[in-house]
Amino acid sequence: MKGGSLGRAVTVSSMAWVAMFLYLGARFGGQVEHLLLTHRGNYALLPLLLVLGVGGYLLYRREQMQRRPPVDHLERGGVGLK
Repeated sequence: MKGGSLGRAVTVSSMAWVAMFLYLGARFGGQVEHLLLTHRGNYALLPLLLVLGVGGYLLYRREQMQRRPPVDHLERGGVGLK
């Protein structure tokens, strides 16, 4: 690509995304607003669910790391002290 054509491609792509989101907002905005207002009480659960999800993942990773056999970094790949 010659100078400037990449910038034009990015501009056109960005304009296409903006147009799509404007269309979707105009088309479905009322339905989304109704959905958000209807389920407003459930949003109090989102921080709790986020904390539980992250905590569960960290516990899972800790368990996986404890099950792994220890690796002696001095003997890895045949390189090390003798």
